[in-house]
Amino acid sequence: MNEEIDESEFYHQDFTTASEWEVFIARLEEIIHEWKIEDNKADSICKEEGIWRIKTENIPFADVEFTFTYYSAKCEDSEEQDEEAKEELEFSQHPMQNSFDFTLRDIANEHEDILIYYWYGLHDYIVLSPVNNSNVVSESRIKILLSSANIAIGNSNCEIPIFIQVREKWQKYYLGVFESDNVRTNFEMVHLRRGPQHCQYLTGLTDLFKTKIMSPIQLEPIIVSVKFSYLLNDFGTYIWKQDAVDCDVENFDANAVVMLPLGVTIDPVESLLVKAQWSQMPDNLIVDSESYTNFEPMQAPKWTVFANFADKPICLLADCLSEFVHLLKNAATVYDVLGDFAVQPAENTNPLDLLTEPRVPTISSVLKRAARNSLTKSSHVQRKGLAPLPEEVLVPMLYFLFPDAEENSPHVYFTNKKDGIEEDPAAIDEKYKGFKTCKVDSLVWRLSIILCHALYSLGGARAVAHIWFEFVQEMRYRWERSIMIPGLAPGFPDARTCLLHQKLQMLNCCIERKKSRESAIVDKEFESFDEGNSSEEEFFDADDEQLSEEQKSRQRYLPWNQPVGRLGKFESMKLIKTGNQLYIPITQEPVPKTEDQLEEYTDILLKLGSDAQGSELRARMMSASLLSDMESFKAANPGSILEDFIRWYSPRDWIEDEEEDEWGQPKGHLSSRMLIANNTWVETWNSAKAVPANRQRRLFDDTREAEKVLHFLDSRTLSQISELLLPVLSHSSLARVEDECVQLNIPIKNSSETLQHLTKTVERLSREGKINTRRYELLVQELIPLELALAQGNSLLYKLNPEGSHDEELSLMVSQMIRSKEVEIVGKEQSKAGARILSMFTEAQKVSSLGIGEVNLESLQTTSAFPQPHEREFVMRVNANRPAVYSNKSVQFLRALLSKNEFRLCGAFSEDITFF
Repeated sequence: MNEEIDESEFYHQDFTTASEWEVFIARLEEIIHEWKIEDNKADSICKEEGIWRIKTENIPFADVEFTFTYYSAKCEDSEEQDEEAKEELEFSQHPMQNSFDFTLRDIANEHEDILIYYWYGLHDYIVLSPVNNSNVVSESRIKILLSSANIAIGNSNCEIPIFIQVREKWQKYYLGVFESDNVRTNFEMVHLRRGPQHCQYLTGLTDLFKTKIMSPIQLEPIIVSVKFSYLLNDFGTYIWKQDAVDCDVENFDANAVVMLPLGVTIDPVESLLVKAQWSQMPDNLIVDSESYTNFEPMQAPKWTVFANFADKPICLLADCLSEFVHLLKNAATVYDVLGDFAVQPAENTNPLDLLTEPRVPTISSVLKRAARNSLTKSSHVQRKGLAPLPEEVLVPMLYFLFPDAEENSPHVYFTNKKDGIEEDPAAIDEKYKGFKTCKVDSLVWRLSIILCHALYSLGGARAVAHIWFEFVQEMRYRWERSIMIPGLAPGFPDARTCLLHQKLQMLNCCIERKKSRESAIVDKEFESFDEGNSSEEEFFDADDEQLSEEQKSRQRYLPWNQPVGRLGKFESMKLIKTGNQLYIPITQEPVPKTEDQLEEYTDILLKLGSDAQGSELRARMMSASLLSDMESFKAANPGSILEDFIRWYSPRDWIEDEEEDEWGQPKGHLSSRMLIANNTWVETWNSAKAVPANRQRRLFDDTREAEKVLHFLDSRTLSQISELLLPVLSHSSLARVEDECVQLNIPIKNSSETLQHLTKTVERLSREGKINTRRYELLVQELIPLELALAQGNSLLYKLNPEGSHDEELSLMVSQMIRSKEVEIVGKEQSKAGARILSMFTEAQKVSSLGIGEVNLESLQTTSAFPQPHEREFVMRVNANRPAVYSNKSVQFLRALLSKNEFRLCGAFSEDITFF
């Protein structure tokens, strides 16, 4: 009965299948080999952060995602770096080998896991930590992870410590393991909110350390290093006060609105942490107990200081600029915002005033009187409480914009002279030559600053609308009274500047043309009056020899064809047909145009099309100025022909020949482009009449153009006002920061690179036709770190150097502190910074003693300058034979950090595993 048995019915277990735990360990070993950690080699996988090279891989295990991260300190190969710094960064396996006690903190370069470097002095280590909010709190899981690390180290021959982050993330609790040269080191940690009473001082900690070591033979003296930290958060009279922070309507300061605010709303330095250090002392020679201590900070060999800064304080300049960017979303008009204030009151109004005065009294007509509020409109509005800004706030700001309205004004616009020659006000600083804004400290520049203050601290949108309303009324008043606008570059609108500056330049051109025209009319009336008197009273005969050349010239022409509008002779040229002298005519001045008018004019020409009618109309529009000049030329040179005009107006189109004409001047002919059929020049010349410039229709109607500018200003919404001034305000903000950097005169990390980047950004934004809100918001964010660093530097300099004298060493020290670095106070209390810190501690101690209650003078005088330590840190190390008498000596290390709310022990205990 031998029946065949089907082997498929039997279950065969495959014992070669790897478990999840084995896969996890294998992955750890694989990553260690990929990174070549055992050879201590860096590769392209490294990501550099500060002084660290970092490699990271993600590893899943038991439904938890872990990050496996390798940290390695970079050792700079620089000749300038001293040997001690190089030795400190050299690779070391044990804290004892490099005598690591304390290092200067550098928060700017800190990573969450780099605390291990400060606790143990390791420059190369690996951290296995759960991702996101996952925590490893189970004892069994902790043991599994530690076992995995042990196995991975053994299998891969990795001579770098591996740490496991366990417990809650905020605890920063790490356990680790390391093996090298038959020595195993276990990194252990204790973290409590408050430690046992007997472990609060060095005496109890050394006993605990010896108990933990459990050496079978007597230990050598334990080498102890100590650091006590003292917190100074009450600066008393040394607290820094930001200038122009509280510039509101109730606390208005006229000097505060002449420049943009810069800094923060509060003191950016929250506290100073001064640390006193003692290094490498045997425990049998020092005492630190509840009743007595050898550690007096004044006797410490070394002092360091670290600044704790306020967390994200409000930066004034960035906040002001941000508010102006947000104004882009406000589409309300000035009249919508002001309401009844911008409406002329019907009662007590003289109708004749409408012919001579604008609707709202302006500073030019009012401020020269006894008081602005004496006017009917102003006092009426003030009584009703409709004005957003009171006159004691408004008037100084208007005086700042228009200093010519005030006698002996301290805010006169820049009119500097060098070597007796007045500088061109249109000249733009070399570093700002690419900016399409305006000259520094010009009218538009000041207007942007004033509106920025108004929006930020003087009433918001209503204050902006009020100032703009008054500004427009002042422009209208100056146009009607023919008063030039100050603070603008002379000449025609400059296309290199912003549109608002061009518009105001156009208005100034209109005022100048109006004054010139009115002056010419008055001169002509006086001339006519004088000629009438002379004709009635003076009669005399004159010989032909006594007649002037001009009078002789006039005798050659008929009475109805007399030359008119001559400016002067044009070299020695003569008219081709008559041989008379060729005269330069008086022509109309060129027509100024702003950027938007040029674009509009170009669009009109393009829209005319390319057909015959459109081309004819386009040629007629473009030849308006040419026609005017031809008519003036004909009036000044009767008997002239087109060739005569070309010789004066466009010499390149007149080609001279070698022969001479009957008047002794070279003959010539017109260029080929002037001989084209239906030539515009020929047609225009044929249609031109002999009309002098003063009788022609004005090419530039200053009245109409001025009204266009005034309407443009008067019809702006708040959003459009922001668009006009935002590039200028960005420019002025950048200049404000640069000036502060120069005045502060301390090296700020990457400040020059940041300023160059900001300069390019603002220049690019100023040239964009359309405002991009997102880009301006990014500009604000890029400005904040630099502004905050300047505020921190100002605060620290005020505390450490109140005299304000330049000290290179102190400036370098402040620069390091701004970068969140711990800095040594060289010379301790003998140095300027140390003496100032000591005086601040002394004052704070006296204030604290007085606040406790009744204190006698003797106890007050003996009060220590330093308070109780904010944190105490002890480092203990010793070599011990573990675990047996015959074991080799190995490193034993313990760091204790004691503070009011934390008790942390970081230990590294080694043992010889040769005979394990």
